[in-house]
Amino acid sequence: MSILIIGEKPSVSRAISAVVGASSAHKGYTEGNGYVVSWCVGHLVGLKFPNEYGNGWDQRWSFSQLPMLPEKWQFRVTDSTKAQYELLKKLMNRVDVSEIICATDADREGECIFRYVYNMANCKKPVKRLWVSSLEESSIRKALTSMKPMSAYDNLFNAGYARARADWLVGMNCSRLFSVRYGGKLNIGRVQTPMIENGDAVLTDDGGFKVNPDYYKEMPRNDRHVETMTEVQAVEVMSALTAAGVAYSAATKGEDKVGITVSKQDVPVLNDVMYASIGKIAHTEAAKENGGKGEKGKYQTINPEYYASLGKEDKHTRVEPIDTARQIVAELQKQNIPYSAVVRKNDTVAVTVSKANAEAYKQIESAVKGERAVEYVNPDFFKALPKQERFTQRMDEGQARKKSAELTAKGVEHSAVFGGEKSAVTVAKKDSQRAFFSRGRMQRDAQRISGRRQQKPQQREQTPKKRKNQGLE
Repeated sequence: MSILIIGEKPSVSRAISAVVGASSAHKGYTEGNGYVVSWCVGHLVGLKFPNEYGNGWDQRWSFSQLPMLPEKWQFRVTDSTKAQYELLKKLMNRVDVSEIICATDADREGECIFRYVYNMANCKKPVKRLWVSSLEESSIRKALTSMKPMSAYDNLFNAGYARARADWLVGMNCSRLFSVRYGGKLNIGRVQTPMIENGDAVLTDDGGFKVNPDYYKEMPRNDRHVETMTEVQAVEVMSALTAAGVAYSAATKGEDKVGITVSKQDVPVLNDVMYASIGKIAHTEAAKENGGKGEKGKYQTINPEYYASLGKEDKHTRVEPIDTARQIVAELQKQNIPYSAVVRKNDTVAVTVSKANAEAYKQIESAVKGERAVEYVNPDFFKALPKQERFTQRMDEGQARKKSAELTAKGVEHSAVFGGEKSAVTVAKKDSQRAFFSRGRMQRDAQRISGRRQQKPQQREQTPKKRKNQGLE
């Protein structure tokens, strides 16, 4: 029998596949080691539009249709992702699949994404919930050992379902109300309302809106930098830009798309804001250039200009899981530490700071990962000493600190790492005896060795005598 795991997006499912051993790739899913792993690609199923209910709401819009209050809420499969839905339905109802694990995002929207598909497919098989926000192997393994039945998250689903119905009621009814009232198609909704309130917004003839349009007009064309995102993402980004005191303009660009414009000099701030709030980065010219060259095409860059400004020997780079990197970047921003980052397709991020900020980075990294910070003594001495000339003694932290203090008192140049049981002290080979072997100990060892050598010949001389006496007797 097999267990079916369903994630929210391919990247998450790939990480889970690697952990459970589902290594055989198929179209739309992976399989192996008793597991089948697939994904939803976002919302595969959603609430039907009013014109799909078949009760007169599909006619020309009028006041008589309002308010639209469905007696029974109905769902539809999204046209653009119908193939993936059909695949999941087939996998859910496969004879050898005995259990399902919901591995969508750990929030109410993720809960709804899975349950809409599960209910639409009329699946009755038992479900457990994998509650994990990190793609690190250790986090996934830990979450797999502490899963709860789907029923434990019923209230979370109910909250998400209630929000979806509220969005429908407000958006569909208000859009028709104002469209009929003003004689044009107007899109009104829970998401758009706070967007309009964020700036001097004006409604457009096509039902969209513009925020701070005068700022856009006054900005020279060659100084404009535009980023396109969903309405929900735009709300987060605009709120953060306002808090940061950055001027911007915004305008709807088709269904559920918003373009946010800032001055090119504010792109670094926009980068930070976008990455911290929605996990995306701005498309700078440097990023485009970096993204078009061979293997680099797999990557996106954050603040590439800062990376380019650092000398080869002045870069400190660490590769982190994307969730860990996001927390580290947020802390770097709080401490005003410049950084650059490369967001990779495998959900890892290479974060770079200057060597001068390396220690600060390590402290932040340890705090984020919940680890005790490692302390270094004279690291430059260690780096300058050729590998073949190093003499290192490993010991626990207490011994290492005591030895470091002792060497400092003796004037012996050394390097040390204080990190719990994995501590160590390094000196030049020429100083190894002086550093780790005292003169008194060396003398005692020499005497002991010498005494053994003197004792062995005496034993050899006594043996023949004993044998000779024994023979005369």
